[in-house]
Amino acid sequence: MKWSALAFYSLCILCYLGCAGNAKKSYKQGMDYFSQAKFDQAIYSFSNAIRADAEMSDAYMKRGLSYYQVGEYTKAHIDFCKVITFDNEIDSVWYEKGRARHGMKDYRGAEDDFKQALKISSYHDMAYCGLGLVYFEMENYEKAYGAYIKALKLRPTNFQALNGLGSINIKENQYLRALANFEATLKIDKKNDYAHDGIGRAHAKWGHYEKAIPAFKKAIGLKPTNDIYHYNLGKVYKSLAEYDKALDCYNEGLKHSPNSFRVLDARGYIFRLQKDYKRAIKDFDQAIKSNPGYTIAWFNRGLSKYSLGELRAAIKDFNKAIEMFPSYSDAYRYRGEAYALLNQKKQACKDWKKAGELGLYSYLKKWKHECK
Repeated sequence: MKWSALAFYSLCILCYLGCAGNAKKSYKQGMDYFSQAKFDQAIYSFSNAIRADAEMSDAYMKRGLSYYQVGEYTKAHIDFCKVITFDNEIDSVWYEKGRARHGMKDYRGAEDDFKQALKISSYHDMAYCGLGLVYFEMENYEKAYGAYIKALKLRPTNFQALNGLGSINIKENQYLRALANFEATLKIDKKNDYAHDGIGRAHAKWGHYEKAIPAFKKAIGLKPTNDIYHYNLGKVYKSLAEYDKALDCYNEGLKHSPNSFRVLDARGYIFRLQKDYKRAIKDFDQAIKSNPGYTIAWFNRGLSKYSLGELRAAIKDFNKAIEMFPSYSDAYRYRGEAYALLNQKKQACKDWKKAGELGLYSYLKKWKHECK
């Protein structure tokens, strides 16, 4: 019996050492893939490491970071939560957890995580940047501004904070300040694609399209896989009524992100302007599938159906747009027009009046003339 127990104990030790060796080997493979930005392969290797050693916190951490890079924010969050069960006093883990929750659009949760990171280390400038981004998404620009300023006090060369301030400036129509902040980033990092895109956005909002175009092209040159940079350049060409160039931009963006709802909606809009309503509807369908909460895609699809004479289907889309955004004046306007064509005058008059009350004053006149 003694020899059987000893043999069993020895076998357990050998198994443990074997598993530990396999875990380390898989973890090393994962790190090699991670350093090469081969995140899917990294996830596979880190998962193997975790299967061999369920207590390897570093493997959970790196797998979470890999999940984040491929946009699997919920899975990243689960891994960061697991790391916290091993040690809940590491500020960088709370910071990464906050970034994952931001990706999940859980802004309140992300705010809590970034604040927890700052409780552990009040010098964590990137946690302040995280708060700034969360407050920006929540449209609390005053709080976002304050968070970015705190980040810059801790590290004056924090270009994420400078870029964040620039984006706030654009929202508040302070284009000169925006340009100054993005240019300050480029003094620190001349290849910062976001700063070039920011300069383009500032000039575009200012109406300086000739200056916006080269800035967007620089951003695209630095990061051609970013669909939003192609989208922003396409918007400028759309504003200039250069629709073929806009389509080229949107097509290029969709090569890299086929389900980008913003780009799909923008391309559908061009097709609608060109009266290619069926292709437009196909793009709006895909945009809505990708993001059912994207109100303007519902409205644009409704307009395309309206133009094809599919009035009842158009009304359903306008209904959805109004449900999500009750002050959508154009949705009331066109729903009213659809009702009028269906000889439903009472509903049409109600919508025309509402459109007028929301700022389309010509429809108040129409309501007074045709409905009273």
